[in-house]
Amino acid sequence: MLREKLFWDVVNEYVSSVRCSFAKVFINGEYYGFYTVVEQIDDVFFESRFGSHEDGNLYRAETAGTLEYLGDSQDQYSSKYELKNNEELNDYSDLYL
Repeated sequence: MLREKLFWDVVNEYVSSVRCSFAKVFINGEYYGFYTVVEQIDDVFFESRFGSHEDGNLYRAETAGTLEYLGDSQDQYSSKYELKNNEELNDYSDLYL
């Protein structure tokens, strides 16, 4: 657990990244353990780091996603990456331009 927390602390010194903390978990007064809590990367994350501007895209890589150049066709990228925001534009051009 300490390794994960230290990793995110170091990463946050250089780039905008998730926040990480520790939590003692109790359910109905019964102690369940000590856990790391890692912030989810979603629209709330982007708005807190970069403001409400919708200029960038968030992708989720499928198992074959490697950020390798696959050509100038959007079809080659849409099967390997899922666009998580700005879905109405459905534009993958920032991956290959």
